[in-house]
Amino acid sequence: GVGEGFDGAGDVGFGDAAAEIADLDATVAAIVAPYLTVSTPAVGAAKHLACDLGGGVTEADITRSVEALADAWESEDAQSRIAAFLKKRARSKS
Repeated sequence: GVGEGFDGAGDVGFGDAAAEIADLDATVAAIVAPYLTVSTPAVGAAKHLACDLGGGVTEADITRSVEALADAWESEDAQSRIAAFLKKRARSKS
């Protein structure tokens, strides 16, 4: 039923999935982790831009995209993430 667990013996509908992935929770966590650290404003802006450009790309769209990218790089969120990246990179070189 709904909410009931299953074990290796009961996963007939899943084939050998239980055997292939020893620790499903850890595997899912590892796949999802990078998405939990992204910049929410940047993702929102990217989704908005992708929706706007869905019907074809004109010169005006390219200009607007370049301006949106420049604005995004100048945002406080982007500047703090860039600084953190450069700080981490400088530490790894030494």
